[in-house]
Amino acid sequence: MAATLGNLIRKLKHFSTTHDSKFHLIIDHLVVIEEELNRLQPYLTDAEWKRDVHESGSKAVTHGKEISRWVSRVAVLAAEVEDIIVTCDLHLLNIGDSTLSKLIHYWPFITENDHLTVKIHTFLSRYPQSRSTPVNEFHLPRTRGNEHFSLTLTELLPLLIAGIGIVVRACHTSFITSWPYRLLGMDFVQLWGKFTKAVKKEIKNLNTEALLMQLTKDVQASQPMPEQDSRKAIEMIIGSISMFGRAKELEQLELWLLAAEEKESPTPTVIAVNGKAGIGKTSIAAVAYESLQKHFDCHAWIYVPPYRTRLLPDILRGLLRSISVAAPENIDSLDEATMKQTICLLLTKKKLLLVLDGHPTKKELENVKDILPSGCRAKIILTSHSHIPGCTHDLVLPPLTPQDGFHLLRKRAFLESQNYTFWSSIESEAKEILQTCDGLPLAIATIGGMLSTKQMDAKKWSKVRDMLKEANYIYLSYADLRPVLKSCFLHAASFPSQDEIPSKKLQRLWIAEGFVAQPDRMTVEEATRLQLDELIQRNMIQVARVGKDGEVETCRVLEPMREFGVKRSEQDLASVVLNVGGRAMPERVHRVFLQVERSSTNNTTIEVDKLKLSRLFSFFASEECKNQIPSIISASNFKLLSVLELQHLPNDTLPDALGDLVLLHYLGLRRTRLKVLPKSLKKLRRLQTLDIRDTFVKDLPPGIEVLNMLKYLLLAGSFSNEVVNVETKIEVLNHLLTLAGVKLTEDIAEQLQHLSQLQKLSVGEVRSKHSKSLSKSLDKMEYLGSLTIKCFPGEKIQILSSTPLECLQKLRIGGQVENLLDWVSKKRSLKYLYMWDCMLTEDPLSALKHLPNLVVLSLCNAYEGEQMQVDADRFPRLKKLSILRCKMLKRWTTIKEGALRKLETLTIAHCPKLTVLPIGLEKLDSLTSLELAEMPETFIKEARKLHSSLPKSSILSLLVRDTSQLFPTRPAPKRFPMSMPVNQMRKVPTRESPSYESKREM
Repeated sequence: MAATLGNLIRKLKHFSTTHDSKFHLIIDHLVVIEEELNRLQPYLTDAEWKRDVHESGSKAVTHGKEISRWVSRVAVLAAEVEDIIVTCDLHLLNIGDSTLSKLIHYWPFITENDHLTVKIHTFLSRYPQSRSTPVNEFHLPRTRGNEHFSLTLTELLPLLIAGIGIVVRACHTSFITSWPYRLLGMDFVQLWGKFTKAVKKEIKNLNTEALLMQLTKDVQASQPMPEQDSRKAIEMIIGSISMFGRAKELEQLELWLLAAEEKESPTPTVIAVNGKAGIGKTSIAAVAYESLQKHFDCHAWIYVPPYRTRLLPDILRGLLRSISVAAPENIDSLDEATMKQTICLLLTKKKLLLVLDGHPTKKELENVKDILPSGCRAKIILTSHSHIPGCTHDLVLPPLTPQDGFHLLRKRAFLESQNYTFWSSIESEAKEILQTCDGLPLAIATIGGMLSTKQMDAKKWSKVRDMLKEANYIYLSYADLRPVLKSCFLHAASFPSQDEIPSKKLQRLWIAEGFVAQPDRMTVEEATRLQLDELIQRNMIQVARVGKDGEVETCRVLEPMREFGVKRSEQDLASVVLNVGGRAMPERVHRVFLQVERSSTNNTTIEVDKLKLSRLFSFFASEECKNQIPSIISASNFKLLSVLELQHLPNDTLPDALGDLVLLHYLGLRRTRLKVLPKSLKKLRRLQTLDIRDTFVKDLPPGIEVLNMLKYLLLAGSFSNEVVNVETKIEVLNHLLTLAGVKLTEDIAEQLQHLSQLQKLSVGEVRSKHSKSLSKSLDKMEYLGSLTIKCFPGEKIQILSSTPLECLQKLRIGGQVENLLDWVSKKRSLKYLYMWDCMLTEDPLSALKHLPNLVVLSLCNAYEGEQMQVDADRFPRLKKLSILRCKMLKRWTTIKEGALRKLETLTIAHCPKLTVLPIGLEKLDSLTSLELAEMPETFIKEARKLHSSLPKSSILSLLVRDTSQLFPTRPAPKRFPMSMPVNQMRKVPTRESPSYESKREM
């Protein structure tokens, strides 16, 4: 509930900055409401906790039922007030600057059919000023209310005369009873006065009841972690992969997975990892999967959520990803026979490692067995709460021992480096905390994450110990969050459980939703990142995938946390997860996540009238709902929306009514079939994010220069040869931080110099004539962290920029650039470097050897020379190196001592003249994966010989791929080779689509 109330208070604060003084009357009333809500908020932490304890039944709570009802009343009050505030916001946005426009738009305040008026009347009927006033007798007063009336007669006369040409001839007494007076002043003012009084009255009643129920105020809310501490905490969490207390179980699991099976085994080996929620089933499966996949030809990790239509597409995607081949565009529409045929082609005479994580059933296991071809040596891991018949082995995970629990608690609370004095002072509390956690790793890690924010305060450890005896670890960890973090957690928990959520996208959504508490001297983006870091530190959100530079790329919410979050969101009217074909949307909820039931068929339709869409602030449709979305759009009124996410929409157009969503902050249309955006897009003056990547849109509609709140304009992917034409004055978009996928013209190149605050820029179809203007613009971009330049085929450009671009970490260059290596070699901050079609004649490995921070280097059709070499002690941090399509390359000389000492993955593909391995490859101790594709037989034989000569303890895996027979009828690729898999690529990748360069774009 604190989350919902916190959202409302932030919206009230923002209201006065959005609307200027011409609406001071409304702003004054909302300031009063905000002050009243701030008096109510301190009671909520104690009230929510006592409600949870009461409803869990673990302990008798005085006034337990009354407290639960009290919290529900606060939720309803906040939801209804927020509904009115947002509707008023929409109403005021539609009021023009002219006097006539103001008169016209004030009129709905006294008409019975206006949306806002109806909402206020409904609110007043529920919360009358006097409890003795019958609801059905409440009407607007017809006498002047001086205490609320701020427009004087002298102010009204010019409005009347100038706006509607009325010549006032009557006396003052007769005028104040006439309709113009009531139109402009009395009814309008009285309505807001009554609304404010009703809110104050209800909050006063709630505060009085809070005192009677002995609720205490939360005077010591948790404070945000300093940025430096937060970053350090995340690095420690990411770097900690050890399995506390699971050495025996992990060893057993690995023995089963590596056990020699019959070469033509008719059935796969199925290993069930069983245990209750939070025991660590997914964690141990993940460790085994990551460490042993090098022993298998193909592998896939499939999350099986409680709802599921078909597993085959996900299995096929996962298998293709493991061999670096992108899934076909129409994979979801492929018939079952075609998918089975493709899977058989992939797996015949192959070793397969498959994980079914989440909620697999016996039926799904049998279906998976049926699609495996004969000769496939498969090992399948199931994670499940209970035994599933048909398994070869069962691994039941026990609770952690007290000693292992202690180790994990200290690790997650960041106390291992602390002095012994503090640890000894809280040792007894720690033992009791561990006893309450019952040996569950998830519980211990989550409580440890919460305690890591307590800064060695023994009293707080004692309080945590006492509270854990009243309710479980999830309730306690949630209760300890600040209201803004509660909003962020509940939002993340509402995403489909199988989804990995891109961290950048999640942060953009939080900004659009207003879920950001922005401290002084910090941008909203920095504040949002810290909020995500803290939730990860507290173990409320888990890291799913990490980039080579250690940054969190994707995250997820584990199922126990998600179940709690979904329930709490609906309970507190924050949001609701609805299933297609399921129940109707609850009343007053403003945020909907639409998903598909496991038992649903493709023919399931949504009963649109059940979704009360006109009151929604945010609407998310999961990928599975793509065939249902069009009927929703055409049948609903979304005018209050601030967030609209419609990925995978099958329509090729959107209705022009999109422009009516004037409150919209975020519009997500990625991977849709859209070809044209409506011209009304320019009416979305508050839009912050427009994401149309991987669509068929070629041109933005004219006039978007009026969208001066835009921060993220995501038009096309950096690894795509698609661009979007923008014929507008982008130079006025002075809030723009990301501009990706724009077609470069001379005009655009000139205008870019006015966007000095850009942090990410991706331009395509760059021609020689643009060199000077583009270089001049780059000189102005001191904050640029990511740059992509894609040249027009056959054009050679120059980069004349002299600015060091000290923030630049990611650089992608496609095409010929004069003196490219000389320019790039000076960018010492670079971490990621991708070059393709560059036609370099100088050895890039020699030229770039002085880049100290590089972690990923990819060369695709970039080098036309015959020889490469790596000098001693070069590329000290490089973890991934890809050499693709270097057709003239004949020799890679010795890798000298100390070079590439942190290299983990080496990929070499389509280099037909490279016949020998580089000398010294076997000395790279950190190398874990050597990936080869479409290479000469002599090269492959040498690689296999080297691999077989290594000791069994070696961590190096050799993957030799032959993808020429997969999807042979595909059309020609429409993506740059640099981001393509070994063979063909398609135009619109799914979110799971892999490439040799696995860095996803957010």
